[in-house]
Amino acid sequence: MNVNILDDVAVSPNLDEDAQNDVCVYPLPCRLNNGDLLCVYRRGKEKHSLDGILIAQRSTDGGATWSEQIIIHDGTHKKLPESVLTGALCQVADGTILAMFTAVDAKKPDVYIFSEEGRKLRQQLCVVRSKDGGKTWPILETHKLVGAPRNVYIGSRPFLLPNGDLFVPVEATGEHGQQIILATISSDGGQTFQPVITCAEDKEGTFSYGDPRCTLLPDGRIVMLIWAFLNATEETIPVHRCVSMDRGQSWSPPVSTHVQSQIMTPLALDSNRLIAASTVRTVPAGIRLWFSSDAGETWNTDSPVQMWDAREEKMKGILLTVEDKPSKSASEEVWNALPSFSFGTPDLVLLEKNTILLTYYAILRGITHVRACRFEVEL
Repeated sequence: MNVNILDDVAVSPNLDEDAQNDVCVYPLPCRLNNGDLLCVYRRGKEKHSLDGILIAQRSTDGGATWSEQIIIHDGTHKKLPESVLTGALCQVADGTILAMFTAVDAKKPDVYIFSEEGRKLRQQLCVVRSKDGGKTWPILETHKLVGAPRNVYIGSRPFLLPNGDLFVPVEATGEHGQQIILATISSDGGQTFQPVITCAEDKEGTFSYGDPRCTLLPDGRIVMLIWAFLNATEETIPVHRCVSMDRGQSWSPPVSTHVQSQIMTPLALDSNRLIAASTVRTVPAGIRLWFSSDAGETWNTDSPVQMWDAREEKMKGILLTVEDKPSKSASEEVWNALPSFSFGTPDLVLLEKNTILLTYYAILRGITHVRACRFEVEL
């Protein structure tokens, strides 16, 4: 696999010297029906502070340049203040654009969201609708998913199934404190949601599954890649894979991909060939690009491409020839380590044949911001 980097640009304006240097993280792009790109992300004083607002920016040239910020939701000034945790975008069958996110009670601004106290804060699943292509976001709704636990998180891009239904991946906290993967389907453009479907869950609580990332194959299969870790120690284990053959109604058991990384986002190029971008926190730490010729069953673990390099703080696009081996540092407690992560949440959008957009957040010159990289891939 060869990669040609076309450009790598800042999306969020906080990297500019004269800008307010808030922390901008967790980008998720969506390609609209007219070809525009809309990228949504969280802005706040810190990555998990309780002052998060949901921001979008638009690109009309395939991700080369980006518009000024559009505020989708700012609940920090409400009578009962709330903070956005993470968010996602999708365009439904009638052209309406939906922003989905988890809003958290922000009455105690010093509480860490993933602490024991933080997990007890009131949380709501919110949907905001735009009827004008993402220019304005006037309609806010709250939803409770039938059959879901108390705490659910929207951090993965929803997408349309071949029949026009909306499929929404959801992460939730199970009865043993483990993370589980659920999904819900809407047949009316996100106005109502069906009872949740279980995609990946260890009912004994030994394993946690988080950050589901999906791709829809031309033959209708859905491939889901999920971050997996031991619940007791929070030690990261290889990314796991689930597959649905029936439009998300049922899922194969999670199986290891043997790729040692955390969030891993797949993108289907055809019915068998996938690429995927993932966060690797072993040396050399950064975002790597992987290839599969069998719909994600096996991956090129001996020859990934290093994209963002955290140590050099730049996009490289070079082939790694040394096998990535798990490091003992991977056993660091995930929830306590999250604030120190200097890069993450890679996502992929196909722009045209073999030209792809990679969005992610990274620290450059000490500023945490959102970036977009356009590249060509030759397999």
